[in-house]
Amino acid sequence: MKAIILLISTLMIIKTVTSSSKWEALSYCGGLECPRYNLVQQLSENIEIIIKTVTSSSKWEAPSYCGGLECPRFNLVQQLSENIEIREYEDSNWVTVDMKGDKEQSRKSSFWSLFNYISGKNIDNEKIEMSAPVLMKYSGKTPFTSEETFGSMSFFLGYRFQEDRLAPKPTENGVSINKLPSKKYAVIYYSGYSNEKYEIDNLQKLGTFLSGQGIKYVNDYYFYAGYDSPFKFWNRHNEKWIELI
Repeated sequence: MKAIILLISTLMIIKTVTSSSKWEALSYCGGLECPRYNLVQQLSENIEIIIKTVTSSSKWEAPSYCGGLECPRFNLVQQLSENIEIREYEDSNWVTVDMKGDKEQSRKSSFWSLFNYISGKNIDNEKIEMSAPVLMKYSGKTPFTSEETFGSMSFFLGYRFQEDRLAPKPTENGVSINKLPSKKYAVIYYSGYSNEKYEIDNLQKLGTFLSGQGIKYVNDYYFYAGYDSPFKFWNRHNEKWIELI
């Protein structure tokens, strides 16, 4: 059987989208279904470079910690340690509200504004299924007054509002639909019930680790991603994201 070299860094998989052309598996597949690929270059008699092909019908499989909910799509770029990895997220649409004033109170009121939106408080009175994670973006700077915005909270708008159609316009003041552009993030994840101390501790662990590896990142803001309801007591999943430069 031919030896196949997959090149992207140490393991490269380049994804492409095929048209309606038909894939014909090679004879050594023995009549069985094989992964689709394009032959890029024949390097020698038994070494070749291939591009793995993903068809338009390929299905995104959300990680188990999404709890069966729809999650934003990403590619795992590199696993840096047991609980730190680099991900590249696709463009994604979210419903968002700014947070200001008392942090704990603002979190609660922002959550209910977003929950009311997916419960039908929008121009179409349309109910939208809950997704994951609840994403909070925080400024890296401490606000000087209670009127300054210190961050935002967002709900991911499921897959049907990413490409197929626009999400209904919010009717509550301060709630908006926003696009999070494709970016690479360093992510640290941890279990249990999160709180401000855990969030700061894990943010500093992530920043220290990245600095030690010589990885450059944005320090103007950062993200917290929560995946579980308050009523899930075990196997909880929390994340801190830092955008990479």
